[in-house]
Amino acid sequence: GVNDGGPAQEAGLQAGDLITEVDGQRIADSTELIVAIRDKAVGDKVDLTVERGGDTQQVTVTLSADQG
Repeated sequence: GVNDGGPAQEAGLQAGDLITEVDGQRIADSTELIVAIRDKAVGDKVDLTVERGGDTQQVTVTLSADQG
């Protein structure tokens, strides 16, 4: 899911989007996603590759401490 008003929603992410890369690093599952962003800080920008409906797109998310 995507939190209303959160950074993911502001970046254009939608429920059901599949994140396949973080800053060019391939992501196979949710554990790898957590590891990829764990060392980032609030305010850092993260480039994501996202698959939605068979299309691939790039989005940039600014990390926030807000959990929605």
